[in-house]
Amino acid sequence: MNGKIDPNSINKLFFSKKTSDQALIEAFKELKPDKKHILINLIFFLLSGFIAIRNSLSIDTITYFINGIELINGVILALFAIIFSGYVFFQALLNKNVLLRFLEKYKDDMTYLQMTNEYFLNIMLLYVFSILINLCCLLIIKNISPYAALPLPNIINEILSTIFLTIYYYYHFALIWETKSFVFNIYRLLYINAIEQAIEKLNEKK
Repeated sequence: MNGKIDPNSINKLFFSKKTSDQALIEAFKELKPDKKHILINLIFFLLSGFIAIRNSLSIDTITYFINGIELINGVILALFAIIFSGYVFFQALLNKNVLLRFLEKYKDDMTYLQMTNEYFLNIMLLYVFSILINLCCLLIIKNISPYAALPLPNIINEILSTIFLTIYYYYHFALIWETKSFVFNIYRLLYINAIEQAIEKLNEKK
C-alpha cells in the first residue's frame, strides 16, 4: 500500500459506461491462458480432451454428457452461491479505514477496490453464463434421442463431438479453478481488516 488515494477512484466506481454485454465479454479475460499458469492449463486441456474422447467414442455419448452437465451444474450453482455470499461479506467488511486502503492506486490507474469489484463481477458473470449454457444444453439434449447424431459420417460426428466437449469441459475446469482467486481476495480483505483493527487498538492505547 502506497498511501496515495486516486482522486478519480470514486468517479470510476459510480460512473461506468460499460454495458452488461460488454461486461460479459470482458469477463472472459479472467480465463485467458497465460505463461504463468501454462502447466495447469495444459493439465485441464489434456483432462478435458481425455474425457471428451472417451465420451465421443461411446455409443452413450449423450447420456454421459447429460450426467456431466448435471454434475458440473451442481458444483457451479453451489460455488456461485458461495461467491455471491462472499461478495456481500466483502462489502460488509469495508469500514472507513479498510475502504481508504482499497481506494489506493494499485496498477493501470485502477484502485484495489475497483479491481476487486470488477473481478467479482467478472467471476459472477462467468458463472451465470455457465448456468445458462448448462440449462440450454439440458433442454435441447433431453428432447432428442439418446442416440441422435448429425447426418454426417461417424468419424466426423466423433471429431465434432470431441471438439465441443473438450471446449465445454475445459471452460468449466478453468472456471472452477479461477475460484481460488476469489478465496485469495477474501483472505486479503480479512488480513487488511485485521491490520486496521490492530492499528486502531494501538492508537487507542496511546
